[in-house]
Amino acid sequence: CATVHCSYKSAGTDGTAVGALNIRQGGTTIGATGSVDFLRVGTTWESVTTNSITLPAQIGNFQAILKNATAQLQWNTLSETNTQQFVVEKSNNDATFNNIGAVKAMGTGNHAYQFIDNKINAGWNYYRLVIVDNNGSKQYSKTTAVYYGNANNQAQVFPTIVSDVAYVKYPASKGTVQIINNNGVIVAQQVINSQLQAISTSSLPAGSYIVKVIDGNNTTTVRIIK
Repeated sequence: CATVHCSYKSAGTDGTAVGALNIRQGGTTIGATGSVDFLRVGTTWESVTTNSITLPAQIGNFQAILKNATAQLQWNTLSETNTQQFVVEKSNNDATFNNIGAVKAMGTGNHAYQFIDNKINAGWNYYRLVIVDNNGSKQYSKTTAVYYGNANNQAQVFPTIVSDVAYVKYPASKGTVQIINNNGVIVAQQVINSQLQAISTSSLPAGSYIVKVIDGNNTTTVRIIK
């Protein structure tokens, strides 16, 4: 977390003239506009109210590296204040995530961290961090992913921006294809019986979906947008 100070002061006493909102972190001005979680304003137009606003820890580079059949997750923090831990979550479809462990945070400053997933799945493995502060507040990192298996056997899904149909190209000509919405619900499913298979998307509402191709232990996931 980082502490940011905000101050507001009007130009008059009748409320008709508005002054400026200043957002500063230490001696650096962040900007005249921005998004904050909480702001308290003084009870009189003349008052200047200064409050501390808690912002999440800043995550720098977050990546997953395949090494010896494990996924090595590495990340660093640009700043920490009262950060408690980093909960590691994993998904095989980039939609539904589960807790697979946690790393205790140093709490202050900037540091490098690592977490090793020894139970990597065939296909795509997606990871994200839940950054937990001492006060219980949370925020999520971006998602990173690593592919495990023979890339030559990976199914291809195209186009990724669809209207009425998407295509699955898979040399093995077997398996199952699923379309999953952002709630993790399977909204369409069919058996693959050709190397190039059409999947109807005409009945799907506009939005983002995961196309998941499953063939035994091999799984391929691709995000599409309608």
